This record gives sequence, structure tokens and C-alpha cells, in this order.
Amino acid sequence: MLPLRLLSVKIPSPWPAFSELVSIGPVRTFVVVSHTVPLEGEFSLSDLPGGAGRLDVLCRAATDAFLVSHGIRKDVALHVVVRDQLLISLWGPRLRHLNPDERSTGALLREALRAACDLPPGEERGSTPGITVRWLDLAGLLGELGAAGVSPVLLDEGGEPLRTARLSERPGFILSDHQDFAPAEASLLADLPRVSVGPTVLQGHQCVTLVHNELDLREARAVWEVLTAAIGEPQAQLVAGFLSGEGIPVRFRSQVPPSVYPVTVDGLAEVQILVPAPDLLRAREALVAFEAGGGADGEGSAAP
Repeated sequence: MLPLRLLSVKIPSPWPAFSELVSIGPVRTFVVVSHTVPLEGEFSLSDLPGGAGRLDVLCRAATDAFLVSHGIRKDVALHVVVRDQLLISLWGPRLRHLNPDERSTGALLREALRAACDLPPGEERGSTPGITVRWLDLAGLLGELGAAGVSPVLLDEGGEPLRTARLSERPGFILSDHQDFAPAEASLLADLPRVSVGPTVLQGHQCVTLVHNELDLREARAVWEVLTAAIGEPQAQLVAGFLSGEGIPVRFRSQVPPSVYPVTVDGLAEVQILVPAPDLLRAREALVAFEAGGGADGEGSAAP
């Protein structure tokens, strides 16, 4: 039995459920399978490649998944499956304290491992802001991601070139740590589509960066249309959550040219909700269903 341990960081309760966060938030998902990190979390931060079971690999994957210059990507979730038993999830919309150095990232992941020591099966716990932990294997994670509309894709050097691959609006990229997938894992993933970031075999965190680069380029080339306007960001988030659940990407724009000030209604900033041009008709239909179901919180909560 793993030892009981008090958490050093208090997390507000109740912590949002895994299924809720994955269904309304991130549109880019990464899954890293870890084979050697110790479940107990009892190791020195001075020896991440050794005593910590190559935790340095996971640290680099985390920083490359989230960090940009002077900020954190909010549209990303990273799931680390440790020894096919424990799931550590990092959520971009809520993530805090992630820095570029491996030692501080290792401390966050170690805290998550320690938070699971007395965690009953079936329960989820927050270790630090934006990081949750629960006992779940790779098969269970794939099932939950699929139910939430995430389409798993295996990063593999023999796969279709990422540059030309057709991807869903909510892809989930799966890769292993410094070791190959175990036979049972390979069997589980055998039928998934495979994409390659190039002819050279790279380290996992480098593949994450290249995936982001390709998706960034695709988004930059896309044409976005205004669907509607909401009064304040909380209302915009409600609409965006519903649209994301329908598989429709969403962006916000709170300052509308040519004015140099945000448009305001009753003192609240108007937030425009944008969707890709090809999804505009479907988004309009979804918005009608959202408002008909009472999701708009009453009259006048969104502009036509």
C-alpha cells in the first residue's frame, strides 16, 4: 500500500470533473505514455533522468506542449499515463506555475504523484492549479477521450506526413516516452491513424513542438467569421463551451475595429464569438439550439 501523505497545496473543492473539462475546453490534446516514472513520487528533483525514472522526458513534453513566449497555451490538454495505472492531466485553461526549467516542472509532476498516494479508485484530485490526477489506464483514457469527441492519432515515423494529413477539429496526439510502446499498448493502438512529423526520428518533446507549429499554421490560414456577440466573457464562455461540444472551434474577439475601445453594453465588454468559415452554417444551427434550450440565460444575453 502506498503511504498516506498530506498535500502541500490546497485546491478549491469541488475540482471540475475530467469529463467536464475535456468536453468544453482544450482543442489540442497530447497523451504521453510513461513506463519508468515511480508511482510513489519519492525521488530527488536533482536526479530526474535517474532516480525519477526519466521524468525529464515528461517535463520537456509539458513545457513544449504549453509554453509560448511570455505565456501558456490555453487550448491544450496534456495527459500522462504512468505505468498504465495512473493518469496525470494538465489543463491549459487552469494551469499555473509552469516554468521553462525542468526542475520546477518536475516538482509539479512529483506533487501530482504524491497526491495520488491515498486516492481511492474512481476519484479525481487536484494537486496544483490546472493539474489533476486519478487512477486510470491507457484504455480507459482513450475511451473517455473518444466519448468527449477527441480523435486519437498516433505519432509514428512511418505514418502519413502531418503536413498533408486530414485531422479532426479535436485531435489527440499519442506518443511514448524514451521507450517503445509495450506489446499490450501497441495492440491497443494498432488501429489508430498514424501521422509523422518528418523522416528523422526525433525526441518526443520535439514532435510536440512540430505538431503545434503545423496546427498554428493551419489556423493562421483559416478564415474566421463572426457568429454572434455576447455580453461579457462569462456568457461567451457558455456559448463557446456548447459549440466546442458540437466539435466547432471557437475564438473570441473583444476589441472590434475601427474603434480603439471595446464595445460595451450596460458596462460590460462585448465579446465577439468567431468560428471557421466552413463551420458557420452549422454553428448558427447549434446556436439556435443553444438559445432554445435556455443556454443564453434569459433575454438579451447575446447580441444577434
